[in-house]
Amino acid sequence: MAAPLIIGLSGASSSGKTTVANALGTIFPDSSIIHEDDFYLPDNQIPYNEEIHEYDWDCPGAINFENLTEVVKKLKLDETFDRQKYMHLETTNISNQIDKHFCVSPDIHNKLRTLAQKAFLDRKVYLIDGFLMFGSKQLVDLMDIKLFFRTDYETLKRRRQVRKYNVDAGVWTDPPGYFTKCVWPQYYHYHKGIFCDGDDEHKVRSTGGALNDYAKSVLHIDDFINNDDSDFDTLISDVFRTVIEHVKDSEVRIQK
Repeated sequence: MAAPLIIGLSGASSSGKTTVANALGTIFPDSSIIHEDDFYLPDNQIPYNEEIHEYDWDCPGAINFENLTEVVKKLKLDETFDRQKYMHLETTNISNQIDKHFCVSPDIHNKLRTLAQKAFLDRKVYLIDGFLMFGSKQLVDLMDIKLFFRTDYETLKRRRQVRKYNVDAGVWTDPPGYFTKCVWPQYYHYHKGIFCDGDDEHKVRSTGGALNDYAKSVLHIDDFINNDDSDFDTLISDVFRTVIEHVKDSEVRIQK
């Protein structure tokens, strides 16, 4: 049996990565999704932003990357792990009005699922979904396929405004200034090294973070645009095609 396939999906908060992961999870026959949100530290350990007097859920210090990395290592070796030990499971549910509009049409879904069943047979697929993963080379190196979703600044901001998050203390919605002071700056600074014109924040805002040669040629990350005018069937089809191409390339290298 082939080793499990580890697929990382990343991008800014509200870029659509979780929606894509959920869609792929219904297409690949033997797949599981691991959300970075399940590795948040407990509420009382989340860093506090003194500027806006709020806890900063969108900074690297809010995530237990040690546990996330350990879990991905175990998945790669097809080992079981204790979810209660590694994952903080109270913070997974997100509700918003945007994602409901992004779903795969039945015809495309059935077509891709049929192709996936032929391509993967009994191979396990693990989808690792997170907003701060590709800034960590240690995590990137554990993933067989890396998919990056980018959305321009104004669209991200608009999508965040309708989101609600379930956390230990109840329901979280972004307080005034949270996107501009926490969400975007953390995303931008954590990923500057993989962006074209990474030091030009204005350009990164307009593109959502176009990837540079290092990201594409060294880290082997594939990127996809997902703005409000993107067609979701086309996006899923493009993502699926990219995954299949990587799998075929890997099989050719193994045969050689």
